[in-house]
Amino acid sequence: MAPASDVRKAVDEDIKAAVAQKIQEDPTLSPEMALKQVSEAMLKSNPFIPPQGCPVNDLPSELLAHIFYVGTKIQEDEMAFGEKEDDDYFHDNELDVAEDWTDDESEAMDVDKPDRSNGADEDSHSECSSCGSEDDDDEEYIPEIPFQVLASHVCKHWRDVAVNEPSLWTRIRFTKDYPFDAPTAYLERSKGLPIDIEIHAAADDEETDLYEDEDGNFIAVPAGTTPPQLSPPPTPPSSQGSDAVDHTKKFLSDEEITAAFNLITPHIARWKILEISTSKYASMFHALTHLEQCPPAPILECLQLYQYDDDSEGLEDAIFLPTEFRKPLLLFQGQVPNLRSAAFWGVHIDWDASLSFLSGLKDLELAYHASDVRPSYATLNAILQASPELDTLTLRGSGPVNDRDTWDSFEPLVLPAVTQLVLSQHDCEYISALYRRMRLPVVEALVLDFDGQDYSTFAEQLTKPAAGQSKSLLPRLKFLRIEGLPCARTHKVEILKQLTNLNSLFVECLDDEETVFFELLSEDAKNGTGDALLPMLEELTIRGVESRDVRSFVDARRKKGKPLLKLSMCTSDDITLKDKDWFHKNVDFDLYDPSESEIEDFEISDDELSEIESD
Repeated sequence: MAPASDVRKAVDEDIKAAVAQKIQEDPTLSPEMALKQVSEAMLKSNPFIPPQGCPVNDLPSELLAHIFYVGTKIQEDEMAFGEKEDDDYFHDNELDVAEDWTDDESEAMDVDKPDRSNGADEDSHSECSSCGSEDDDDEEYIPEIPFQVLASHVCKHWRDVAVNEPSLWTRIRFTKDYPFDAPTAYLERSKGLPIDIEIHAAADDEETDLYEDEDGNFIAVPAGTTPPQLSPPPTPPSSQGSDAVDHTKKFLSDEEITAAFNLITPHIARWKILEISTSKYASMFHALTHLEQCPPAPILECLQLYQYDDDSEGLEDAIFLPTEFRKPLLLFQGQVPNLRSAAFWGVHIDWDASLSFLSGLKDLELAYHASDVRPSYATLNAILQASPELDTLTLRGSGPVNDRDTWDSFEPLVLPAVTQLVLSQHDCEYISALYRRMRLPVVEALVLDFDGQDYSTFAEQLTKPAAGQSKSLLPRLKFLRIEGLPCARTHKVEILKQLTNLNSLFVECLDDEETVFFELLSEDAKNGTGDALLPMLEELTIRGVESRDVRSFVDARRKKGKPLLKLSMCTSDDITLKDKDWFHKNVDFDLYDPSESEIEDFEISDDELSEIESD
């Protein structure tokens, strides 16, 4: 490489030659003007020099709209995986979604506080300039703004493109912090496109209610619950003024839920996804009564109803309370012909009457149901048989009514296409009886989450061939997640021995029972002879194990000729900097959030499916 002085000398000579040629071409130019023209020409394509005008506005409107669409989807995906909080949207520093550009509008708007003082020629495209505070070090919190809303407040041209692109406005959200004018604008701008609707009337995990004890002290309890012998604090009287502190929790009220349905029900022909989440069953029942009165939903593909409640113990024999909300309801007049995914989390419906639309499903989740509001064995079997392409089945603290002494009089639960199965929060006798009735010829991803009992009987079932099979399902598994499986050590050993085709293992070692699985694998990797346990293992996700022990296991597998390709550890684990550096150098390493999805997406090739069916 030439010295810097030589490069500078060459540049100076080029500039002098160019200036001389300019003056020769136009003798009226002064040396200063000629030098200016040469400099502008040389810097014209310099990426560090701001361009003239706004080149992005030269793009076709269709391409600019697609850029907005991609940005919107990226932001929504980030929120779906917990990277941003949805309720950061539209707090005090909000942009008015529906507000239009009425006069000659400003060229750009500050995100924190719109400024419309500058005029612009309405017949020309306003130039784009940067948004936000000029002080990058400002620590003041600025709430997240939906990408499409932000884009629509940059300049008139961008607003025209964004507002007239229906695909940007198809996600309709109702929460306690979300202004209702936003869904109104979204519904109008989405035109005739299918829409995704979320009604969020649940408390955030960290939120609490404040109650007043006899001494006038405020006590925090989980939001949505009322402790005995305590009363909610009084609402401040109006005489205290608008700035008085209101200690009561603010939920999306029943009146607001009604207002939401009044707004979206006329568009029911466009509903594609509907998600409703509540912290109090009274709110969920109020929403269900609206769904009972709704007309058919012709294109609805995904229905998710979540009632969050921490009390999930002993549901096999529990009675649903409060009784005034026990009545099962039929939704959408029983007509949802395109439903493909359904989740009922602590929410029951009229299962028998709903057989008309609980069919053709590909994903079904039943969770946290008291025994007396569960579907009967016969009804659940009818739902499953009416969904021959069902791929994912989740039974978490739910399943058929716990009259298992009668199950043998019915046909078994044949699940010919289920590849992903979640079994969680059942007592041992119940899940053993249910598993014995299940026929699972192609399962390749399994999640197990049990605690509080000895599940040796069920663990032994897992290692035995099911009816009509020559092997257990374990050799077919490619993914296994164990959150809890208390059982004898001998059963743990046998389970690991049979996982001969497992590619990915997820173990949460939060107590001694699950730690044994990792200890067995470590002992085998370090001291075992012959074939290693889990010979096809490529990915390990682990939680609750010290980083030095994980490093020792990874190194032992590598030395044994069975190296891991990917390692994930929990963000809450204590990982030394030295071990983290070693992981990055020797394996594809990352950290996962414990709230991430339980089952990864797997695809089975036709050849693999043929092999599974032949077994």
